[in-house]
Amino acid sequence: MENPAYSKKHWVVLLSICLMVGSSIGLLVNGNGVFYTPMAQELNLLRGSVSAFASLTVNTFFKRFGWKRTILFGVICGLFGTFLMAFANSIILIYLFGIIRGIGTAYYSMVPMTMIVNQWFQEKNGLAIGFASGTSGIIGALAAPTLAAVFEASDWRFAFIVMSIFVVLFSLPALIISYEFNPRDEGLLPYGFKPEASQGKLVRRESPADLSAARIIFIALMVVGLLTTMVTFIHPHLPGYGESVGLDPETASFMLSAVMIGNLISKLSFGIISDKFGTIKAALGMISISTFSVFLLVFFHHPFALILGSLLFGPIFSVGGVALPLFSTEFFDPLTAVKVYSQINFIASVGGALSVSLVGYIYDFTGSFVPAFIIAIIFNAIN
Repeated sequence: MENPAYSKKHWVVLLSICLMVGSSIGLLVNGNGVFYTPMAQELNLLRGSVSAFASLTVNTFFKRFGWKRTILFGVICGLFGTFLMAFANSIILIYLFGIIRGIGTAYYSMVPMTMIVNQWFQEKNGLAIGFASGTSGIIGALAAPTLAAVFEASDWRFAFIVMSIFVVLFSLPALIISYEFNPRDEGLLPYGFKPEASQGKLVRRESPADLSAARIIFIALMVVGLLTTMVTFIHPHLPGYGESVGLDPETASFMLSAVMIGNLISKLSFGIISDKFGTIKAALGMISISTFSVFLLVFFHHPFALILGSLLFGPIFSVGGVALPLFSTEFFDPLTAVKVYSQINFIASVGGALSVSLVGYIYDFTGSFVPAFIIAIIFNAIN
């Protein structure tokens, strides 16, 4: 008889969630960078103006309508927002369709992923979150050159149509595979379930001191979430930066692929490192690597150095994508952790939306991406 805490179903669920995050983050977020320059050139827009943003909390939606309906709503918004982007011919429509895509992304990406993985995995939770989050990196790495090739063969509008098709395909397993939000509802237990491990989070509600510590940790996580995401969302502009320092467009597009590979490797590594040495040490290591990468990008313009720098920039994704969900579950009880991470994710999404546009505007008005890189170093130091 199959052990209810170590079943194949756990890994089937994880795989479907990986593909779901690959659709939302890998395609709708990480796949956007290759569109910015051609859209800006054809529509005569500033680079900062073609950055789509929107992110909402999903916890209430989850409770009221159920998790599969929540994911379905997100996929539908992502599908139609992406498909309609192919027909945008003004900044108003770009923002409108971008908001639709952003809402969709929020409803089937990081928060739902964290909630489901935390229900299904107790042992190897860091690895599971890292693997689920890291799938966005590999799909983003494959999407960037693929979409670039599509719009070179046709145009960026047709590339959006192709993207919309893959948005649905990668989302299907999470929607059609039969599994419950809580494994106990189908006679299973969280992977590696140990009753004693479910007790005693570091922050509880037993005394004023506990509440004070909770507030401090919450504020700290909010700051780290905001600043980390602002650094992370420099990455869509790396192909533009590569072209600005002399790379041809095809080579520059590989900078985005390199970032996504670094994204994937770091998230998988983060889960393993955090399970063994702790989340704080893992986070400090990833922040240090990404800071070093910025120096490579700024001071060395050889194609190899730029692609290597892009690869090493990727670990910053693991801080927002793996560290913050893990910090939430490590420091807070399960019910509070969901609310905490939802709020952190909302603030982080605002930071990402601001960052993508601000980096574009910095280039528009200074003619250089270097000021944005300097700001990134400062933000990493604060974190």
